Amino acid sequence: MKRWMTVGLVAVALTAGVVMLRSAGIEAGEPIRPIPTTEEPQTSAFMERKLDAAHRILSGVMTEEFDSIAKAADDLLRLSRAAEWNVVNDDAVYSHFSTEFQRQATKLANAARAKDLEKATFAWQRLTSSCVDCHQHVRDVVRVGEGENNPRR
Repeated sequence: MKRWMTVGLVAVALTAGVVMLRSAGIEAGEPIRPIPTTEEPQTSAFMERKLDAAHRILSGVMTEEFDSIAKAADDLLRLSRAAEWNVVNDDAVYSHFSTEFQRQATKLANAARAKDLEKATFAWQRLTSSCVDCHQHVRDVVRVGEGENNPRR
């Protein structure tokens, strides 16, 4: 008896789901489209360069291509010293993240030149963590604090 009740409830739930999807204009097998927004995020050319270097590092770590790791780490270090890098002025936390990023990029490049995969991997993890933490800080603290002056609004 319990089994038939469970089967019945599942059948009712599936039927209700199909009815809801059809009423929303979605047919079976049709891909669900994201809700359109008025503002599509654009990745800047500068961010694309950072992402390209990060991808080259990850690829180099996975394949033990130490020259590729060192060159990409040097590229990131060079980018971190560019004017475009400084998107926030007078913020001690942002400054700390930038300094930590440069320190880890230097460690990564040195570990790659020494062909030390363990140290390179650890430096890459720390470098990535500093990226995520900094972007979160800028997104959640700095931009929110700018209110109406937020260029991303």
